[in-house]
Amino acid sequence: MRQKKWIISEFTAEHTEELARLYGVPKFVAATLLSKGITDREDIERLTRKDASSFHNPYLLKDMDKAVERIDEAIDNDEKITVYGDYDADGITASYILYTYLKTKTDNVDYYIPDRLDEGYGLSESAIDALTDTDLIITVDTGITACEQVEYAKSKGIDVIITDHHTPLDEIPDAVAVIDHKQTDCRYPYKELAGVGVALKLAYALSDCDESIFEKYCHIAAIGTVADLAELTGENRYIVQRGLDMLRCTRNIGLKSLFKVANIDHTAISASTIGFSIGPMLNAAGRVASAYMSMDLLLSDNPAEAFEMAQRLCDENNKRKNEEKTIADQAFEIIDNSSLADDGVIVVSGEGWHHGVIGIVASRITERYYKPSVVISTDGEFGKASCRSVEGFNLFEAIGACSNDLVKYGGHKMAAGLTLEQGKIEDFRNHINEYAKELLTEDVLTPKLHIDCELDMDEFTPENIEKLRIFEPYGIGNKTPVFCIKGAVIRSIRISKTHAFVNLEKDGIMFTVPAFNKAELFESAGSGDMIDVAGTLNINEYNGAVTAQMILNDWRYSDNFCVKREDVAASYRILSAVENTVEKDFVKAALDGISLHKFYICLNIMEELEIIKNAKTNGECITFERGVNFKGKTELEDSPLYRQYRSEERRR
Repeated sequence: MRQKKWIISEFTAEHTEELARLYGVPKFVAATLLSKGITDREDIERLTRKDASSFHNPYLLKDMDKAVERIDEAIDNDEKITVYGDYDADGITASYILYTYLKTKTDNVDYYIPDRLDEGYGLSESAIDALTDTDLIITVDTGITACEQVEYAKSKGIDVIITDHHTPLDEIPDAVAVIDHKQTDCRYPYKELAGVGVALKLAYALSDCDESIFEKYCHIAAIGTVADLAELTGENRYIVQRGLDMLRCTRNIGLKSLFKVANIDHTAISASTIGFSIGPMLNAAGRVASAYMSMDLLLSDNPAEAFEMAQRLCDENNKRKNEEKTIADQAFEIIDNSSLADDGVIVVSGEGWHHGVIGIVASRITERYYKPSVVISTDGEFGKASCRSVEGFNLFEAIGACSNDLVKYGGHKMAAGLTLEQGKIEDFRNHINEYAKELLTEDVLTPKLHIDCELDMDEFTPENIEKLRIFEPYGIGNKTPVFCIKGAVIRSIRISKTHAFVNLEKDGIMFTVPAFNKAELFESAGSGDMIDVAGTLNINEYNGAVTAQMILNDWRYSDNFCVKREDVAASYRILSAVENTVEKDFVKAALDGISLHKFYICLNIMEELEIIKNAKTNGECITFERGVNFKGKTELEDSPLYRQYRSEERRR
């Protein structure tokens, strides 16, 4: 992947210091307030309290009144109601909320979750055929594009209510009610609810806006909201804030079993816990087995059975991880051994790839190559795909521009899914890349790291870092603040498997930066190198000691990096002692205080002075040829690179 472009928020020191003084917070907290557009006391108070005013009246949602009226009628007449869900964590939690709420009003209610492999996403005619005794279908987290399926249900005498949060197409299903805040004529003030959020609003409306219903279900809604990568702003933030409080003391037997099996400390559950542990485990059933496993777990009232189900979910999640790695490795091999990596949008396909994990594989491809990706699993005549995008490229619009190649599609600007005939894959690849050619500029294809501010070392304390908690919970739309420290000197690097622990010093303060799964990034760095580091801040507690810590996100060599005359001389002596090849390990051992990176700069300086030529790195060896000035005298000042790196203002 390309080197990240650091974008540091630009606020004047005066503005930041004024805000810090006004609200009694460190400057880096004040800068974070500014970067999030929070500038006055009212905004800060709204941020720091759980503000119920952001939980809007459910009847602001278009067709909510129609939906409530029809459901009440079905309950009064003892009609059969089926909650029709989706197989991901958002759909499962949405199904759970609406089903269990309706269960308190009528015994004549059931739920249906389609099989990912056999039925695919959304409302299907085969499922409608299976629901012959149903009078009313209520979809959750799906249905906004199911125009034909709604007509088919009506032909069978079944009414349909749609609740969804996905982007509608031009045609809206002719259902009894269609609740989706993304409809252009819906005046609902918040447009980022997940499917479970819409289901919660429906249950809340059905209860005549009983606050106890929100209290009962907000922790379930928090799981679906975070797991579906919905923005943690506005109403979603309030749902998740309150939901996390309830989740830490949940009485749900299934969730408590899941926490036990996954070794989750329920008292310290955060949005990250949902995103990296709870959500993936609930998702795993729908990806590689049956989503009913997750639904059954949430509904369980038997501790022994719940524990057994939780263990099976854990096993399925491990199976999902293995399947994902196998397919990802195959996809990487295809891409690296073809011209696909040169395309703006990477479209890769494989026979029989598991539909349940290709979305995760698409995310890994996009992360690795920093390009939009479409991963297609083919099976006979058709292929099904999951797609992921990069910041600045609307994937939903791009796929829509190629709709003639597709059977169906849906999704968001950053993630989507589609179905196409296998014979159309090459046409689709060509058409989406043609569409993307002008839009995927160099800037769009450069990964960016947004940094709230540069950190002053005198503020780098556990007490100050604790004050960042006002911004939690973190997630999409409310990202964890990122800070940078410039001009820190490496004192040592400890490698542990794939991790690096970099001991740094700046302004006389020693600190350690863990670089998890980034050990390979420090292959050329070493003691004495001056670097800039960027990452998130946390408080580390170890052996009774409490220290401030930065978890590495990215790093680069500092503008203040300095190469001295004696560094070049020491590097020259190494080359004089060998013929045309020197091993990297020998360089590291022989040049005390000079890292490989600095040695490479010295090689480039000597190339400019024609002391050597054709210096190259081949695996663990460095090769070179002696130049015309190898034995002669040269002036280091004749090297532009040396003049750049030896300048006095670089030295600290």
